[in-house]
Amino acid sequence: MIFHMEKFVSRNATRGNSVIGRILYQALIIPFVVIMLSGDALAVQHKSFLKCFNDPAACEQPSLEADRRERERERNRANINKSAVKSDRPYDFAVIIGNQTYQGRIPEVEFAHNDADAMKNLIIRRMGLSPDNIIDLREVTSAKIESVFGNHRTHEGKLWRDIDPEGRSNVTVFYSGHGVPGLKDQQSYLLPVDADPEAPEMNGFPLKVMLENLEKLNVRSVTVFIDACFSGQTQKGYLIKSASGMILKPKMPEGPFTRMTVLAAAKSDQVASWDENSEHGLFTRHLLDALYGAADAGDTGNNDQKVTLNEVQSYLDKYMTSAARKMYGRHQKAWIRGDGNRVLIELESKK
Repeated sequence: MIFHMEKFVSRNATRGNSVIGRILYQALIIPFVVIMLSGDALAVQHKSFLKCFNDPAACEQPSLEADRRERERERNRANINKSAVKSDRPYDFAVIIGNQTYQGRIPEVEFAHNDADAMKNLIIRRMGLSPDNIIDLREVTSAKIESVFGNHRTHEGKLWRDIDPEGRSNVTVFYSGHGVPGLKDQQSYLLPVDADPEAPEMNGFPLKVMLENLEKLNVRSVTVFIDACFSGQTQKGYLIKSASGMILKPKMPEGPFTRMTVLAAAKSDQVASWDENSEHGLFTRHLLDALYGAADAGDTGNNDQKVTLNEVQSYLDKYMTSAARKMYGRHQKAWIRGDGNRVLIELESKK
């Protein structure tokens, strides 16, 4: 009965009859609440209603804020292609993968789509790639990732078909999603959304195969960014039930890689953390800052308007590793391979 009367009063208030609603509330609802409820029950039942009655916006604010953020992200995604300048790098290509929602019991990677969108934005606006030269994928399956990079039998997937056959391409690869260790072979695997983390040797995508296939491409350079960890742990718990509580340290590919630079979010026995405030993976958040120029400034760079691998590594070691310790009390240090003097991005000259 109280519920129906409160609903009636609230409806009158929201239709503009705030005076009538308040009078009805004082005359009818309060006496019934006092009679029907007592003590703690009264406080719990009545506090929420009173707050929303007096200030309806307070109850709606969280959902409104979430909607606002989502609309802003949609606008940003829509504006990326529109705002792209004419590319001066017609032979360069990129692959961007954001695996957020997985099948079955696997927890989602909450900010994987944000990571992928932000990296695409940087690749187009700062690196100068054409949107047409970007293989932009979400929720990638085992079959799809093999179709792009090939498999252990051949490296001639979609990326191989797209790049310049005369060797003038530079390739950038970005992946945000789950990684997982192989319990049988101790290798590191990227986890497609339809894969089983308990048996990645059967349907995961070996990191070793991806890097070896990229190394086989006839290109000038390959840069790989991986916001994933391979320890079997995640921000939301263990991926592998049979390994819960265990610290796994799978093997990371060591090459040799002659034209390749690889940056992964964490060492093989560490967790890749999230940054709840920026709504990005912690690695992606600080990597973006570094590539937009922060790594070239301050005590991590030399302000020559060129961001090198050494500068990015110093920046991540200083800021990302510190943030993981402060926010979560855990160790996270980027796993990096490549020529430290290689320029990852040239900044716009200061006028």
